[in-house]
Amino acid sequence: MILITSFERFGLFRKNISQEVSEMLEKDYEEEFDGEINFITLPVNKEAAESLKAYLKYQKPKIIICLGQAGFKGFRMEVRAYNMEGFKFDSDLAKYISLVSGIKLTDKIGRWYYNDVYYAGLSLNGNVCFLHIGAFADKKEVYNKIIDIIKLAKEVQNV
Repeated sequence: MILITSFERFGLFRKNISQEVSEMLEKDYEEEFDGEINFITLPVNKEAAESLKAYLKYQKPKIIICLGQAGFKGFRMEVRAYNMEGFKFDSDLAKYISLVSGIKLTDKIGRWYYNDVYYAGLSLNGNVCFLHIGAFADKKEVYNKIIDIIKLAKEVQNV
């Protein structure tokens, strides 16, 4: 099973592109993939990582693809997440997907709720990547990019 996480809207934004694209994928995924994909939308607050941890107590996805909205154009794949003490986890899955897909790889996730979710996923699962999506990106382009990421992740993890 693959888990795709997204975030609710926040701040002055009426919608969060990660949630919008996740909903598009959820609607269409049965036609696109043979395997099972689950979706959860997380709050943009300190409970986000705890919500993911609670989910992972009962569900054991082979791959987690985290989606989050950012204030830049395009996409970027986050390579690592940090805890409060500065300990970091790197994502081999993110490195591979970035290399094959050409998505820019960065370690600038920041110390926000997105980082906390990514860190929780990496510490509990390991097969996790985090795609930051520009707030005003074309939804269909994002959708297609995520389809490619799912296929690459499935290929590398033999899901």
